[in-house]
Amino acid sequence: MYAEISAAISSAKTALDLAKAANGLANFNELVAAVSEVNSKLMAATAVALGSQERQAALVEQVAALKEELRSLKDWEVQAKDYTLQVVGVERQHFVQVYKPVGPSSKTRHWACAKCFQEQKLYVLSAHKRFSYRCHACGAEIAPIIQGGSLAPIESAYP
Repeated sequence: MYAEISAAISSAKTALDLAKAANGLANFNELVAAVSEVNSKLMAATAVALGSQERQAALVEQVAALKEELRSLKDWEVQAKDYTLQVVGVERQHFVQVYKPVGPSSKTRHWACAKCFQEQKLYVLSAHKRFSYRCHACGAEIAPIIQGGSLAPIESAYP
């Protein structure tokens, strides 16, 4: 009978150990589920942070591009002040941008392409085959003729 009681106690002890193990296993599964949920929330937060960093980088890049564009426009305004749209030639007239600096300048007198100037680009017209001036950027060719039938010299635009 002692053996039976001992076996019963041993069985009860084993059942108690199994119950404790099962309870621990349930708590472990809950812990794993909680950790998994926290990990998924951290991953979502990381994804949002990365997206925010990408948007911030794009905005920083856009601001830099706009600053460069503004600087370019200001530079253009300063440069454009030295030019005047003027008709050259008497018998055959053409519009050109004549270089007339506001202050003292070491640049040589010249004409700039009126078409390119409207697009905020500065290209100097150069003599082409002794009968015209040409813009090497857009290909515009002008032949302002003065009295007597000759090509208007650059100096003719200056008083």
